Amino acid sequence: MLGLKHLSLDFLTHVPVLVWLALIGLLALAILLYYRTNPPLPKYLRILMGVLRVVAVLALAAALLEPVLSYNREFERPRRISILLDQSASMEKVESEKSRTARLDSLLSSDAYARLKGTTEIQIYYFGDNLAESSDKVREDRTALGDVIDALKTKEMTQPADLWMLMTDGRSNAGRAPLEAARG
Repeated sequence: MLGLKHLSLDFLTHVPVLVWLALIGLLALAILLYYRTNPPLPKYLRILMGVLRVVAVLALAAALLEPVLSYNREFERPRRISILLDQSASMEKVESEKSRTARLDSLLSSDAYARLKGTTEIQIYYFGDNLAESSDKVREDRTALGDVIDALKTKEMTQPADLWMLMTDGRSNAGRAPLEAARG
């Protein structure tokens, strides 16, 4: 779900060779000064002072090299599909002994739709003259595809779906032109 990819460490200094040479020189100086000025101290204090010198030299080298740690984060989520189902009165017309609604119902009960539903996040909307999340709230007297597309754009403004599937008989007889709404 959430992972780091392409982890890299880069140095922003323009002359890294000089910085590495300075680092080697500083380490040599630290070792030389450590052995020349070795006061009579307890062993644990000498170890602590040696560690502090090494940390100081490494911190100075890190400041001079200007390291930048970069990575990419990947967020994975299932695809979101909004399905628009026509509930207008024209869907009750019978063609070849089957109504358009019956054809739509057989499509929604197919294995292909079940596989799609298993791999994606599906939101179903019903429409006629208006867009609704429940089929009983649809005004069935007209089909206003352009207005429905505009309403869906507004509804999904903050979390838009990856795809829209429009299942209709293709006849828009009210409202804004569907092609004009889809272009926007």
